[in-house]
Amino acid sequence: MSDVDFEQIFNAVPANYLVYDLDWNIVAVTDATLGDTLTRQEVIGRNQFDVFPDNPDAPEGAGRQAMEAALQRVIDERAGHEMPVTRYDIADGSGVFQARYFKPVNQPVFDSDGNVTHVIHGVVDVTESHVPGGGSMTTTTTAPEVPITLIGGPTALIEYAGLRILTDPTFDEPQAYGSDLTGYEGFTIVKTESPAMQPEELGTIDVVLASHEHFDNLDLSGREFCAGIQHVFTTDVVADIVPGAEALVDWDVRQVTSATGQVVTFTAVPAHHGPEGIWQAIGPVIGFVIESPGEKTIYFSGDNSDVDIVREVSDRFPNIEIALLNVGGPKFVEMLGDHYITFSDETAADATEVLAGATIIPVHADSWGHFTQTTASMKAVAETRGVAQRVIALAPGESTTA
Repeated sequence: MSDVDFEQIFNAVPANYLVYDLDWNIVAVTDATLGDTLTRQEVIGRNQFDVFPDNPDAPEGAGRQAMEAALQRVIDERAGHEMPVTRYDIADGSGVFQARYFKPVNQPVFDSDGNVTHVIHGVVDVTESHVPGGGSMTTTTTAPEVPITLIGGPTALIEYAGLRILTDPTFDEPQAYGSDLTGYEGFTIVKTESPAMQPEELGTIDVVLASHEHFDNLDLSGREFCAGIQHVFTTDVVADIVPGAEALVDWDVRQVTSATGQVVTFTAVPAHHGPEGIWQAIGPVIGFVIESPGEKTIYFSGDNSDVDIVREVSDRFPNIEIALLNVGGPKFVEMLGDHYITFSDETAADATEVLAGATIIPVHADSWGHFTQTTASMKAVAETRGVAQRVIALAPGESTTA
């Protein structure tokens, strides 16, 4: 094997691969990556971000920031990392940037002592499936912005396509919910803060999305509130509790026509409330995707902790532009062990990476004693991943448009 020219073999690999040193200088590149516009002499020894600079007119792509964070993660974690679809514009021969979307994967290379010496970076160009007509379409959406108000905990008001939609209603004042309510011997959860708004302050609510029946997602006042709403989409357990609520299972679809005549589609999507063995035991949970022609697509995760579920939802709904993620890192160590049962800061950042391009609004991180993390701490972790520019961390009572 001593006469095998591995450099020549690597160069001829019919795919886009580069090899970086730990300063992101390019030490090897395949012919496929060079294409017809670059030469190996122009690339080898130069920094990745000098050869492929950011498009200054498209800061929302955050190409370099996301790339640097992902490459550093490979070094820090000493493991390969598959990035979500990422925008990284490429200049053509005349210097004009064209929108490009890539599916990158990064793999560390170790020396004989186990030290990371290089990173192999591979990309698949998926622009055709993300931007009609290749790079000719801008990323600016023409859909109306969506007002969103955090009421507290998982409860948010979404004003969308002529409908006023409420997620997981929780309106109780601070109190403890003991085993007589929770149904679990010796198990108590504690609400610590009042909601920023009471039901009578909300005005008309057209649709409630109730992900499940746990009291930190549907408390006593929330259940009473739901009984007066025309459209309550939820699980079979909640449908047995709330008169008139409609039980949905994964991928069920319902439509509601708003007063403005717009048809809004609600799709129930999977949610795993904790790791394997726990989510099956603590009851059914669903999330939702909301769509309407000419409007942004919204994902509400419900109490989901599984990033693979987010990948599945994203695969089915590739145009998600807004995502409300139930975060807060809740734990019940004595009952369920040292496990997060919704998104932690880290897994919420993972989900943010998967939902490439979407505005992320973390909820379900305040007002309850078993939450161990906050929307601010989630955004801080997103900062380390290079995706914080898409995260809006609200406090109860605050509103945004997305």
